[in-house]
Amino acid sequence: MAATFLSRLRGLIGRPPLTSWQGLWIEPCCAIHTFGMAHPIDVVFVDSDGWAVAVHEQLPPRRLRICWGSRGALELAAGFASEAGIRPGLRLNWEGGAGRRSRICIVAARRSPPARSPGTAGRNRMAGSATVEWLVAAPFVLLLGLGTLQWGLLFNARQALDYALQQATRAGAVSAASAGSIERGLAHGLLPYFGGAAAGQAVSASLPVALAKVRGGKAAGWLNWRQLSPTRASFDDWGEPARDAMGDAVAGAVEIPNDNLRYRTRAIGTSSRQTLADANLLKLELTVGVPLAVPLVAPLAVWWMEIVDQCRAAAPRMLGAVPLPAGPVGMNQAGAELGQSWRCTYYRARDGEGRALLRWPVRLHAMMRMQSPARLWAHTPVAGAGVAGEAGPTDTVASDSNVGAISPGNYATAPTPPTLLLDSWVDQALHGVARLNPNGDTPASDGSAARSSEFLQIGSDRLISEPAACGPSAG
Repeated sequence: MAATFLSRLRGLIGRPPLTSWQGLWIEPCCAIHTFGMAHPIDVVFVDSDGWAVAVHEQLPPRRLRICWGSRGALELAAGFASEAGIRPGLRLNWEGGAGRRSRICIVAARRSPPARSPGTAGRNRMAGSATVEWLVAAPFVLLLGLGTLQWGLLFNARQALDYALQQATRAGAVSAASAGSIERGLAHGLLPYFGGAAAGQAVSASLPVALAKVRGGKAAGWLNWRQLSPTRASFDDWGEPARDAMGDAVAGAVEIPNDNLRYRTRAIGTSSRQTLADANLLKLELTVGVPLAVPLVAPLAVWWMEIVDQCRAAAPRMLGAVPLPAGPVGMNQAGAELGQSWRCTYYRARDGEGRALLRWPVRLHAMMRMQSPARLWAHTPVAGAGVAGEAGPTDTVASDSNVGAISPGNYATAPTPPTLLLDSWVDQALHGVARLNPNGDTPASDGSAARSSEFLQIGSDRLISEPAACGPSAG
């Protein structure tokens, strides 16, 4: 019998499967579940007079059954109800008192005053217990349901953000890893996340709005992207004078070559510990504070994570009106604090109207092979640092050395940028960048400016860098 709160709460969970002529009587009970069970069962709901009002046979695990008006439930071995002929309309007569080994007789018709099932002597004492149990369990069930809904919304947002980061990486791979192109690609990928294009409006017309939201999110602190590779150490090992599509040197620009990688050296760079092929992998990281929209779950989740991440270290941590002990909330196996302070700026970041929203930080990574030579920009990170990408539609060239004297050197610290600005990577026209020929000729004097689109370019002489003690070596 299960006539107490704990025994009804456990039921058959963790018990061996029932055999024939064995059962569990649960009273009072008008609803049962089979969550946590490993075997199917038969369930017979019985009213206060001992009559079977509902029979559920072969009820598998992870199911819920309710029978309003029933006084108790009899759980039997799977298939035994049919074997014993138990069906709605039969009366279950109790024998042997209220002990654990009470017996039940099945009677076809009512021939005597209704027999009280074992345990009903304390019915008045147990009255209202089911309501109390439901009131205790309801908040947890509600919180679990709301938490599941919020988790699904976060997972959906993560899928959209992952697509946007892939778009940004593609844009950077074909645009010399310039920050402007990466942000434009990110804005294009975030159009579905921001709600898509307006009705009757072309996608191209919605891109400036999405780009403004991306830059506004960076300024507000709920969105940030950064380049993880190539780093300045990669340019220490593999950087060389940049050339345009015609093979002419570009003043004040350094790049990592990406043509014919199959036939180039496989040596490992001394500064970056990367091969030339590894240095041609563009790796980006995107972090977005996704707004939490489900009530009750949002403030609880943010409140708890701010405690875990110690986002309010200056003020005493409180659990309601009770102050919590100072020090880290917990330690991992290595003895380090569990808190991650980088997430603190996202939990209550403000939107475009200045309102603080409850957010959950989602961090994603993407990697893609460069389809154009990666250039050294102001946002190129130091080795292992990953400096955040610069905002704005333009990118600043990060080296102003003389093109004829550029060699792999130390780009670990950002040099003073020149006045040249690149709007984006365009093969045939780099706005504001001087094209230099080895003999001092200009594009107008050497005839390259007059070449038509049908001109066939066979190739050009390049310097193939290889890490060595005395600088680059010709290959």
